[in-house]
Amino acid sequence: MPPTPLRFMRLHAHVRRPTVAYSALIPRRFQSTTPPPGNSGGTQPPLPTFGGDFSVPLLIVVRTFGRILRYGILGSLLIGVTFGGAYTFAHTYVEHSLLPGDDLPEGEDWEFGLERERWTGRRGGMRRGGGTDDRLGWRGQHLVRSAWMAAHWGVGPPELFADTSTDVDMFGYAVPAREYAYSRAFLANALRVCAQRTKQLGEFPHSDAALDLLERYAEVLERIGGRRFVLDARERYMELVEELAREGRQAEAARAGAKVGDISRRLGESGERWWVWAVRTAAGEQLALPSEPILAIGEVDIVPPEPTPEPKRRFWFWSSKPDPSPVLEAPAFLPAKLPDSPLAQRVTAQALVALSASYSESGQLLPALRLQQAALDLLSPSPNPAPASEASPNPPARTLHSLTLSHACALLTLHRAEVVYALSPPSLQSPAAIASLLLAARSAESVITSLQGLPPSHPDFPASPLPAPPTPGLPLATPFSQSSTLLPPARRLLRDARRAAAHAYALSAILYERKGDWAQAYECAERGMGWVGGEEGMGGTPVSAGPGVEPALGQGDWEGLEVERREVWEVWKRVRERTMESAREAKVVLPPGK
Repeated sequence: MPPTPLRFMRLHAHVRRPTVAYSALIPRRFQSTTPPPGNSGGTQPPLPTFGGDFSVPLLIVVRTFGRILRYGILGSLLIGVTFGGAYTFAHTYVEHSLLPGDDLPEGEDWEFGLERERWTGRRGGMRRGGGTDDRLGWRGQHLVRSAWMAAHWGVGPPELFADTSTDVDMFGYAVPAREYAYSRAFLANALRVCAQRTKQLGEFPHSDAALDLLERYAEVLERIGGRRFVLDARERYMELVEELAREGRQAEAARAGAKVGDISRRLGESGERWWVWAVRTAAGEQLALPSEPILAIGEVDIVPPEPTPEPKRRFWFWSSKPDPSPVLEAPAFLPAKLPDSPLAQRVTAQALVALSASYSESGQLLPALRLQQAALDLLSPSPNPAPASEASPNPPARTLHSLTLSHACALLTLHRAEVVYALSPPSLQSPAAIASLLLAARSAESVITSLQGLPPSHPDFPASPLPAPPTPGLPLATPFSQSSTLLPPARRLLRDARRAAAHAYALSAILYERKGDWAQAYECAERGMGWVGGEEGMGGTPVSAGPGVEPALGQGDWEGLEVERREVWEVWKRVRERTMESAREAKVVLPPGK
C-alpha cells in the first residue's frame, strides 16, 4: 500500500497560535465538537478566539483624544497669538501714528496746540502732546488708548449690542452713544489710575495728564447726551476751570469757562455769567469763579438789564418811531483792546458771539445791538488774510487765526441784521437788514474760499466784482490739511462758515421774497443751497432731480449741515416755484405780424 502523501495547509494566524494552553480555561460547554461546514474553496474559515488583546481599542481612544487635545492647544495658542498680536499692533499704531505730537514749533502754532484733543501726552520736548503719558503705567496707557479706540473706531456693529426695534443696547444707552459710553468707562478707570499714581504724577488733578484726561472725560459725557451726563460734564469742566485758573493759565481757563457757559445754555439755563467771566479772564483779569446759575445777577456777571417792551403800533397814525441806528455805548465788561494771546483772542470772539446770540434770543434787543456793535469794533481791525498757499508769506497758523476772527465778525453781523430788522419800523426793515445779511454772507464766503485756497473773485472774470461761485466740494488747502495741529480747527471753521453763509442767504431770500423781488430772492436761495451741498462744484445743478424731491442728508462733507440744508431747501423750493410762475405771467404773446 503506497504511503499517503502529506498535505500542507495555510493556517490563519489565530489558528497557528497554540491553543492547548488555553483550552483548560475555556468551559467545556463552549468547546464545540461539531465539524465545520464544508468549504468549496478548500480553505478553513477563521476560528473565533476569546483570548485577544482588549487594550488596543482603549489605546486608539486615548490616542484620538490626545490628538484632539494637542490640536486644540495648538489652535488656542495660534488664536491667542493672533489676537494678542493684533491687540498689540493696534495699541502701537494708535500710540505712534494716530496720537502724533504738535507738528508746528511752539512759537509758530499761534496757540492752536493748546486747543488740540490731547490724550495725556507730555507737554514739551520733541513730541509735544503726542501719544500717552508713560507716567500712567502700562495699565493706564492701555486704558487711555482703549478709550480713544472706542470713541473713534466704535465697538462693533449695533446688532451685537442692541435690538433694532428699541435702538437701545444691553446697558440702556442709546445706540449712537454706545461707543462714547464705552469710552467713558475706560476714561473713568484711567482717571482712577491717575489719582493713584501720585508719586509719578503728583496730587490729582495737578498734572497735565490728569487735566487732559479730565477734559476728554467731560467731552465724552457731553457727547453721550442726556441731562444726567451733561450735568456731570459741566461739573468736570468746572473742576478743569478751577485748576487752570489756580495755575495761572488764563487763556485756557477762559476757554474752559466759555464751554461751561455753552453747556449751561444747553441745559436751558443762562450761560451769560460764564461767557462774561471768560471775556474778562481772557483779558487778564483775576476773577473768582461764577456761582451756580441763579436768576440774580452777581458782581461778576455784568449783564445789561432787560429793556422795557415798547408799545405795539396798532394804528396807522402812531407817530413814535425808534431810531434804527441809535448811539450805543460799549458794555462795561468789554476790554478796550484784544488781549495779546492768540488763544485769548479766539476765546473772546467766541464768547462774544455766544453772548450776542443769548441776548437776541432772550429778547434783550438793545443790549444785544450794543454788544454786537462794540464787538465788531473790537474784532474788525484784523485785516482779511490772503488765501492760504505754500508760497504765502504768512504762516498757515496765522491765516487760520485771522479767519477765525473774521468768521466771528460774520456771525456778529448776521446777529446784528436780525436785531436791526426787529427794532426797525416796517418801512425801514428790509433795506438795512438785507445789506447786513449780504455783508455777513460775503464775509463767510471769504472765509470759505481762503480755507480752500481760492481767490475771492470769479475765476472767469477776475477783474469784475462778481463773487466766486459756491465751491462746496473742494477740500481744505494743503497747508491746513497736512498739519495735524491745524486740520481739526480748520475743518470746524469750514463747516461753520458754510452754515453761516447758507443761513445769511436764506434770510436774504426771505426778505427779497417779502419785497416781491423774485429774481434776487432766487439768486440768494440758490447760492445758499450751493454752500450746503445743493450744488456740485462750480456752476453745478441742484442735487434733486426735480421739484418736490428732497435732497439726501448726511452725505460725507455735509454732515453737521442738516438743519441749514433743510432750511435753505424749503426757501429755494418755494422761491423757485414762485419765480417760474412770475416768469410765465410776465410772458407776453405778440399777435401774428407784429
